Amino acid sequence: MSIPITVSIVAYVGSLTKNDALETHVTPEVLNLPALPFDGATTIVFRIESAGYVFQEKGIDFGDTDNQFGDPWYSADRRQATVVNQNYTGMAYPYTVHVRTEDGQRKGSVDPVVQNDSR
Repeated sequence: MSIPITVSIVAYVGSLTKNDALETHVTPEVLNLPALPFDGATTIVFRIESAGYVFQEKGIDFGDTDNQFGDPWYSADRRQATVVNQNYTGMAYPYTVHVRTEDGQRKGSVDPVVQNDSR
């Protein structure tokens, strides 16, 4: 059984950014997985909430995680990605979210963390 958990991504360019940089934020920044009453995987759904932004070619990058995370699957419009997390080590895994404007002119990234459950 897999419990889906949603991670929201917001990106913007505007007066809050420096040098017209693309600001990218993830909620939650640290995804603390609950103590699940069963063994098994957790599905993480990454959703870009801001209009006009999409995932870059490698939108979600977990790097080397000892096979804890499957490869991301991206929706056709590249605004949503789904990753299966085996969730059995109890370790924290940093990852990077890469987004861009739809026209590709601006790119941004953010480095949040998934804290796996060890129970």
